[in-house]
Amino acid sequence: MTLMYEITAENWWYEVRGTDVVKFTVVDVRIKEDGDDITDTTHDEIVGKKIDLVGQVVPSGLSITSREWTVPGKRIADYVANDESGQVTPLTDLTSSSVLFFWVDGADGRVVEHSVVVEGIPCQGEATFDVKRPTAQIGWAKGTVDVYTYADKEWLSYGRPVETQQGMRFSRSLDIPQGFTGGSQCVQLVDYALNRIRYANGDWYRLEGSNGKDGPYPNSTEGECSDTPNLELLATMVEARIEREKYTMYLMFRPGSTGNISVPLRKLKWEWSAAAKKTQGQWSLDGTPSNPDPAESDCTDHPEWTENVSSWGWVQE
Repeated sequence: MTLMYEITAENWWYEVRGTDVVKFTVVDVRIKEDGDDITDTTHDEIVGKKIDLVGQVVPSGLSITSREWTVPGKRIADYVANDESGQVTPLTDLTSSSVLFFWVDGADGRVVEHSVVVEGIPCQGEATFDVKRPTAQIGWAKGTVDVYTYADKEWLSYGRPVETQQGMRFSRSLDIPQGFTGGSQCVQLVDYALNRIRYANGDWYRLEGSNGKDGPYPNSTEGECSDTPNLELLATMVEARIEREKYTMYLMFRPGSTGNISVPLRKLKWEWSAAAKKTQGQWSLDGTPSNPDPAESDCTDHPEWTENVSSWGWVQE
């Protein structure tokens, strides 16, 4: 006759085989979040929220030879951004007793596993997450490209920097899943720019750059924002050309509590080009400018940059 029973407090199993008693350990791998045991449970989280998990092996004091976390979905270790740089830190440390990360995309039924090898035996604990993601959209309206007089100066400009005549006007909609809070922000990068100017002495200068932060970070946390890119037409110049300027406007979401990060929801790509010449002291458009309709799409890739466009300068050709 063989009898088996558990002494829960000590986490031992005893097996009685006739007159022999065999004692062996029952290993329990648990996953904790904020001190709460969430093993074998399912609960909701939202993109951008800090997820800080700890793997616990019970009983303590056992020989653990390896650990590994399995975290499905698009997740990162961190995202840090300011006016001068924006950088994603990939999640690479998956072999420690704890793991800290942020989900960027959403999906239900994500099973996070913590696998360990204890006394040479593989063991595992798991918890399930339904990761929610807001739905959003970027709206837009276009201004007109022309030569404008503004503030007693002349400009080759996409729109005029007054309330009703901006170059690109952006609006946003955001629907946050029930039970969560947060806010949105707009972040714009200049993907590529090439501007050229010619002075009266015949010298050409150019300004060229790529993947630069356009203005402050973030550009706006309000419901609407705008951009009016332009080039001042100086008295010593006779020709100006916006060969091409390409932009990406990102709509970001940040959950409403401390320790969280901003994650992208949507992006809108737009561009413009134009040229102007001065003839008999008067500036006018040279040819037909281009400002095609923007293209908006879903986005889970964070904007990253290593410089601000304010650092770009003119060089002689």
